[in-house]
Amino acid sequence: MLSREEIRRQINLRIFGSPATLLPLLGGGAALVSPLLFSVAPAIPVFVGISGLVAAGGNVLIQSLISREKIIREILAEAEADNKHAQESALNALQGSLAADGDARTHKLLADLRALVAAIHGGDWQGKLNAAATADILRGVDELFSATVRRLERTTELTTMIRKIDTPAAKKNLITERERIVDEVIDSVAQLSGFVAKLNSVSLNTQSEERLDSIVAGLERDLGIAQSSAQLTDDLTVTTKQELSSDHDNEATRDRNDDLEIDR
Repeated sequence: MLSREEIRRQINLRIFGSPATLLPLLGGGAALVSPLLFSVAPAIPVFVGISGLVAAGGNVLIQSLISREKIIREILAEAEADNKHAQESALNALQGSLAADGDARTHKLLADLRALVAAIHGGDWQGKLNAAATADILRGVDELFSATVRRLERTTELTTMIRKIDTPAAKKNLITERERIVDEVIDSVAQLSGFVAKLNSVSLNTQSEERLDSIVAGLERDLGIAQSSAQLTDDLTVTTKQELSSDHDNEATRDRNDDLEIDR
């Protein structure tokens, strides 16, 4: 999902790049310089040029003040359609990877994740919030979704490693790591479920702006906590990979030393 800076660039591009801005601007500029290039009386070209510049500036002002919210929602709708397609593709690819892991929990989590994504993109909650708050929430949910998918992918990698490794100590570490990640995914899906419930309450409870502001603030706070947790999980996963690699190297070294002792 787009950041606020990216949305701001898209807004400027649509306002300044629209025909209603460009045509008067270019026409007015051409009219202003025409007396310098051709032997014509300057009064009419200058009038036409100034009129064109005023029309272009007026369009920019009107679009910025009146149509800004509409432009943001159009940008968000386009970005959300692309994002939804990408998320569905990621879930379809993950479904194939999870088919062979033999763990009913991950299959259930994937189904829940798919349902939550559909609820977030298909709900009418966006019409109850301003475009800026909508963008922030969608971006936060997208980041949490991406982190959850990465962790589910990591469980499939660990399942493959567990089946290939025969050393009991290494296998135990891998199983422990996989269980930790599955628990993290369960927590993430629960958080997403809570977000969907709050978003639905935005659609149903429209008694006051203060109520909406309170819900939005709570959502953004919860999303920040969830994203920090997801980052911590990623960091721990990297650390575990390094530890497993170190254990494997140490074990290989011990095996070589044992072989040398036997040869002696």
